[in-house]
Parts: sequence; structure tokens; C-alpha cells
Amino acid sequence: MPLLPVVLLVLAALLIVLLIVSTIWQFSVPVPFVPSSKAAVRAMVQAAELRSGQTILDLGAGDGRVLREACRACPGLRAIGVEAVPTTCFVGWLRSWCTRDGILWHRGSLFDYDVRHADCLFLYLYPKVMQQLLPKLDRELRPGARVVSHDFPFPDREPTTTYLVRARVRDHKIFVYDWPAKYQ
Repeated sequence: MPLLPVVLLVLAALLIVLLIVSTIWQFSVPVPFVPSSKAAVRAMVQAAELRSGQTILDLGAGDGRVLREACRACPGLRAIGVEAVPTTCFVGWLRSWCTRDGILWHRGSLFDYDVRHADCLFLYLYPKVMQQLLPKLDRELRPGARVVSHDFPFPDREPTTTYLVRARVRDHKIFVYDWPAKYQ
């Protein structure tokens, strides 16, 4: 039997196993991967008011679409994606490698990643996770850091600005917080 079909068969089997493991893994993380719409991504990046030389983080980065858009809109950023699910993180890393966008990837829990160096933080997390994340952000984020959240606000915190984003499937809200948050 020729080698190429065997290699392709092994790769296909490996891909199927990885997809199954990734699907199962999604149930063990607090927030599943839900891709942001193009309109929401553009609005998040615009709301961040980024400047070259800043460090931006996406906690729960998924495939890195927000970071990629930020790097396109504002060259010279240091962009870091933090993702817990290995296959989702790999897809993000692979896209970054293929496009040479310079995004750094960290596979692990968003609760364990040190955010002290962040100038801007992007989030698309459920309200329960946002609540759990607040003490960490209050401890670690430096004054003046900007937090941009897609669809879900921090409980008991007043955003600096809120944007409504019209999209084809459904509308979105973008919440912007300038740290330290008003009700810290």
C-alpha cells in the first residue's frame, strides 16, 4: 500500500480523535468557544482605543479573531491570547502562525494568567465567570487599563461606555471599563 494514503488516513483519524476530545473538553471549561461576529469584533477593537506599543490580552481568546483584528487595526501591539481548550488554542496558534500576525498564545486557565502587564483586556465570558474574575482584576490590573467585554457586563459595576452593535443575526452590546472600576 502506498505511503500517502496511509498517512492521510492516520491524520484523518487523529483529527477525529482531537475533535472528540475537544468537544468533551468544552464541557469542563466555564465558557465554551462561541465565535464573535465580525461587527462585534470591530466594535470591541474600536472601543479599546488602542495605541501602538500596548499589551493586549484576550482571556478566553478562542481562535484569536479579536486579537487579529486589533493587530490589523493598530500595528505594533503585543497581543496575547489565553485559551483553556487545547484544540481551540491550537487552532488559534495555527492561524497566527500561518498569517504571521505575531500573537502569542498561552494554553491555560484565564484565572491563572497574570494580567498585570495588560493595557487592554478583551472578554467574552458568562456573567458568573465575570463575577469570579472581578477580584483578580481588582488585584492585578494597573490603573488606566481598559477592559472591553462582549455582551456581558460585570455585575454591580458601571461601565465607562456601552455600545450597541447591530449585526445580521442578533444585536450585541460592548461594555467598556476603565480600571480601577468605579465601584471597586
